[in-house]
Amino acid sequence: MRKTWLSFVVLLAGAAVFAQTGPMPGHRGAPDGFFAGDPLSLDLGIVAAELGDRKLGDLDGPALAALGQKLRMAALERAYVRHVAAMSFMMPGAGQFAAGDGGTGAAFLASHIAICAGSIVGAYFLLPTDLHLDRLDYLGSPISSLDSAWNAHSVIDYLPAAGILAAGMIVDLPIRFFASRNAADDARAALKTGKIDLETQFGPGFAGWRLRY
Repeated sequence: MRKTWLSFVVLLAGAAVFAQTGPMPGHRGAPDGFFAGDPLSLDLGIVAAELGDRKLGDLDGPALAALGQKLRMAALERAYVRHVAAMSFMMPGAGQFAAGDGGTGAAFLASHIAICAGSIVGAYFLLPTDLHLDRLDYLGSPISSLDSAWNAHSVIDYLPAAGILAAGMIVDLPIRFFASRNAADDARAALKTGKIDLETQFGPGFAGWRLRY
């Protein structure tokens, strides 16, 4: 029984790892719509636009303070976009809700739930029939009986169910990817229109500050 369960868990864990593999925050090859672009190039563009034909040493104190404020806000905006995109990668639709796009968020969330539910139901019906709820009383039977029932099958008997779960995870991956890209676009649009305001706030969080929006 131990070998059977160990093999089954390894198969599911491998499928989960494969399904979760994809563009991650900060990945150089990630599309610009998925996460914010290269921070250094964006900051250099802000500095160049602020300087114009001047040199950095030509700026006085107020001008340097204004430039620093622009760079700080740009960093906060990038952090917000990454945060919203990551939310929708982990839970499709969550980033859209955070950015105020409830309709699109509901569509992505419904797709994600449908795929997960369909995978679970399909895996259940592909289990050996003697393990179904109508054949085995999981609440009233002794644990030893349940162990014997599951131990009576080989790993091969569980492969169809495991395959359905793995296929569901793989199908769900594009939903996560496109939800993340869409959430990042929603976040940028919300920032551009002033729908979302960012500011630093002292308190728990990275480096002693956190975002509030």
